[in-house]
Amino acid sequence: PFVSYADANPDGTHTDWSPPISLPLAPHTPTGATYLLPHVDPAGNLFTTITSFNPKQGYCCTSIFVDESTDGGNTWSVVGTAVSSATPPPLIYPNTTFRDGIEDTFTVGNQLTSKGKYPLYVAYEDYSAGFDNVLLTMSSDGGAKWSSPIQVNDNATPVDEFQPNLTVAASGTVSVAFYDRRLVCPSVGTSEGTAAGIALDGAAPSGATNYCVNASIQFYSPTLAPKGHNIRLTQHTWDPQLNSPHPGSPSGRETFIGDYYGNITSGTLDITSFVSTYNDGTNPANRQQQVVAQLSIP
Repeated sequence: PFVSYADANPDGTHTDWSPPISLPLAPHTPTGATYLLPHVDPAGNLFTTITSFNPKQGYCCTSIFVDESTDGGNTWSVVGTAVSSATPPPLIYPNTTFRDGIEDTFTVGNQLTSKGKYPLYVAYEDYSAGFDNVLLTMSSDGGAKWSSPIQVNDNATPVDEFQPNLTVAASGTVSVAFYDRRLVCPSVGTSEGTAAGIALDGAAPSGATNYCVNASIQFYSPTLAPKGHNIRLTQHTWDPQLNSPHPGSPSGRETFIGDYYGNITSGTLDITSFVSTYNDGTNPANRQQQVVAQLSIP
């Protein structure tokens, strides 16, 4: 992984980009480092996570470490490891054909911790239980030490929860949005099943479990005390198999619902964007569309 930067000017222009420099890697990092997620804390320090897969072990295990720059991006150092080992989900999720997206998400907080640092947060996927769960950890000392991970999704039955996206509100409240497969697919012949296009899916997933998708969110205090339970963002369950692109080849099995799940705050609102194929009256062909949802931050 490499980094290059430019300085923005008040008139909307910017300086030339700096020569790219190689980001330092944690000791014993195998090749396969990816997912740079740069953020700036309120003190002006730059941080990015770097996610590493191990190709020699069949990409079985994921580690996530953090680099920091205190001089505007000129020099960088490894400050710590957020996740020493996690099990990534299979490339293609069970029961369906869509592939996994980005493994983890990273953000910085805006309220100083007891150690005089701004908190760092990492949420990531872990498949070690045989289903995908979303885990969350934080550092209160600038990235050197990280808390024991907590599970974000609170589904009662084991299903896949995946593709998390983190953000922090002005109040310091942390939110993690993610895709959620805990609800069964609507049944053929019902109004929800018709609008979801269930009859159009050749796999006939009427009433299927761990198949259709929703979007959910969980809120936390700055120290990761949960605020209530998971909140469903989608109004309607949708089928990920309908009109899904084939990124490998037109005839390939692997499909795609998009890596990118938006999560940001504005004042007292949390605003998310995610994919759905549900026909709300404006999507008669059940195409993949971006849906925007907003709710008040607790």
